[in-house]
Amino acid sequence: MANSLTSAPKTTPAPSRLQIMRTVAAGAMLGAMAGAGLAYVAARRNPRSFRLSTPQALKMGMLLLGTLRQIAAMLEEIEPA
Repeated sequence: MANSLTSAPKTTPAPSRLQIMRTVAAGAMLGAMAGAGLAYVAARRNPRSFRLSTPQALKMGMLLLGTLRQIAAMLEEIEPA
């Protein structure tokens, strides 16, 4: 029985350039659709006086960055680099 500390780590093949480009394109499309949907909902709530203050914009930006960080951490747990 081999010790888990002495066994060689399993490696996965590196993704091809095409796979990387498809992943980036899919992420960009999903992000654009989500952003457009959220902008539509926000503008529809009060179309005449839609305003976003600086503190609100900063809060939304920080929430978005936090969400992206959580997604990246979750993906790292699934398949470590």
